[in-house]
Amino acid sequence: MMNTTKFTPNPAFATEVFEDEILLYAIATGKGVYLNKTAGLVWEMCGKGLVMEEIIGLLEEAFPEQKKDIRTDVQAALQDLLKHGALINADE
Repeated sequence: MMNTTKFTPNPAFATEVFEDEILLYAIATGKGVYLNKTAGLVWEMCGKGLVMEEIIGLLEEAFPEQKKDIRTDVQAALQDLLKHGALINADE
């Protein structure tokens, strides 16, 4: 995964927000994907057109005490969202 690759939310997915949790689901199938706090922030930032390095930088600023884990967490969240088809590569 390239640090400058831009991902965008797949319009075939809808969201439901429950307090601090986000559930993404495919509109056609109803198949859901639960997002933890980090994945929810990644999803939001992808929707704003940010690339992976920008997302990591913003989260490191917002949560400096978790800096050592943020890169790995963001990469894992992106991979999971891509695997489920919830994000698409905007550069392709």
